[in-house]
Amino acid sequence: MGRGDYYRIGRKDRTSDYLSISIADMNRYKVFQRRGRHSWGWEKNGEIDNSLSFYLDDHITFHYSTKGQDGSPVDVNKSIPLTWTPCNFGGNRPWFVCDCGMRVGRLFFHRQHIVCRNCFNLVYPSQLQDELGRLRSKIEKIEAKLGDGCSRPKGMHWKTFEKLKAKRFETFVQKDNLFCSIAARRFPGMEF
Repeated sequence: MGRGDYYRIGRKDRTSDYLSISIADMNRYKVFQRRGRHSWGWEKNGEIDNSLSFYLDDHITFHYSTKGQDGSPVDVNKSIPLTWTPCNFGGNRPWFVCDCGMRVGRLFFHRQHIVCRNCFNLVYPSQLQDELGRLRSKIEKIEAKLGDGCSRPKGMHWKTFEKLKAKRFETFVQKDNLFCSIAARRFPGMEF
């Protein structure tokens, strides 16, 4: 039976452990086309799990409730500056300006703090994978492109399909060879 969270010394939190909001998501829902009050929610198992509201002007002000260190409810009203950079083919691109002064495209939420990935010292989940995990992820990406049963999806060129199949096979061979070398090191008397 566990009694809370146990952390290894030097363990870093992942970006997937925190709620976040990104400029890309806000653009997808056309938030920057209308100034004023907006709401945002995060789904878990098909239902809204967490939500907040924000007011958009020349900066963005987040409004939400959270729990303090002692467990009591705390209302948070935090203003984040926005900056705009020109795009190559016209228009402007919005950015959040974090407390550290960096221009970022995604902010992370933890209690009363809204800051960038660097301020929380977060890593991407892929950065914590070992070599075997990276090869597994690579195979999953290829299989996602190929579709069900690794058959050619409708509309995909045969040449592209054959390249993906060959890449999948090559990655499987790399994964199997790596697994055998790891097993041979751990179990020196056995043959693989």
